[in-house]
Amino acid sequence: VDGGYHTEPLVRTVQMSIGDFFAQSARREACLYLQHSLLQDTGAGAAPCAGLGDQMLQDIAGGLNRPLLDACAAAGRFGTWVRCQLFVGAEAAAGARSILHFDQYDNLFVQIAGTKRFRIFDPVQSASLYSYPVHHPLDTRSQIDLEEWAGPDIQPGGHAPAHAAGSAAFPRAGGAAGTELLLKPGEVLFLPAYWWHEVTT
Repeated sequence: VDGGYHTEPLVRTVQMSIGDFFAQSARREACLYLQHSLLQDTGAGAAPCAGLGDQMLQDIAGGLNRPLLDACAAAGRFGTWVRCQLFVGAEAAAGARSILHFDQYDNLFVQIAGTKRFRIFDPVQSASLYSYPVHHPLDTRSQIDLEEWAGPDIQPGGHAPAHAAGSAAFPRAGGAAGTELLLKPGEVLFLPAYWWHEVTT
């Protein structure tokens, strides 16, 4: 359904090799962040996505512990595995941030290297987080920028208002309480569908 809204893209997509990505990132000419689907459900199980290089395909074929993944999915009652995505932020991506949004599926984040800061809000607080209207291109995102609104009161592992001061534009936002955590290498975060989250590399 076309809601009649117009919005500029939040990011620009550029196709490049992994070598070019790391080379350009090292030069710090722009904030580059790699996102690529690795596996997706084909109806007959998870299969590698198009566009992967030979080495990545070999790594998936030889290094994916499917019995362990299936056991984790069964233990957590995660349901059908829909897709697996790789996110890579190199030197130039420090501070890269996905604005506050929710996904319509469960997520299992596995941190391999570096850290990610998550700010998380329960879906019952949606009315205070001001999503864009239904059928807007950004309808799973909040209109609130937490970098502008969040005061120094938010502490890792703690709860704090979404912003420190009131606003005429978003009067209910002051009542939203979130949790902030830092995901470190080797740690896993389960984020259920519709839970609001902002992620900073």
